[in-house]
Amino acid sequence: MIALYSFSPNASPVPFYLFAALSQFFFSGFNTAIYTIIPDCVEYGEWVTGVRNDGFQGSVSQSVSETSLP
Repeated sequence: MIALYSFSPNASPVPFYLFAALSQFFFSGFNTAIYTIIPDCVEYGEWVTGVRNDGFQGSVSQSVSETSLP
């Protein structure tokens, strides 16, 4: 991701966009993993407490992801 600063989309757009696409490809696994952990947390919380609060956990995770955007 830091290497994108060495490319300029105005001077050389092809290497910039190729490297950006490649870096986003590798970050997609991380983003997918984050959203697949949330249902596991809901199931674990239900197992421990006996109460299923998937709406609360889903809204908190959505709020955190929206507020963390620049």
